[in-house]
Amino acid sequence: DRGRRREVEELQQIRREKEASRSRHEEQRKAAREVVAQAKEAAAAQLQRRRRAPDDLVDRGQQGSGVAEAEALEPSLGEAALAELRETLRRRNEQVEAARAQLAAKSAKVAQRRQSNGASSMAEMELRKAHVRTAMEVESE
Repeated sequence: DRGRRREVEELQQIRREKEASRSRHEEQRKAAREVVAQAKEAAAAQLQRRRRAPDDLVDRGQQGSGVAEAEALEPSLGEAALAELRETLRRRNEQVEAARAQLAAKSAKVAQRRQSNGASSMAEMELRKAHVRTAMEVESE
């Protein structure tokens, strides 16, 4: 009975960790969306400033290349946002891999304890279901 209670506690702990991981990933996705939005706004503002510049130069009788400069600059701003997004995704993938390794270690520990305790088949089935659900959710993220 103590072994089963311990397994239930471990299942609850795994579920809490999974929920915390899910909320962390949602926060990271939200931050990535904000970074992309800010980069787009900055690129648009920079492009607007550059597009106004040639008009001023033409009014003074000079031929400007502000539009060409703005168009050349816009991809670099987009590249900076993409690089930051790639870095965020790389860190997130590392966290997912760490969570998978941690989950596998816990599952192995629980399986070993289950063997030694001779836990009930219902608790075994529940643990397997939770592990499969967790693994599928981690992979889908």
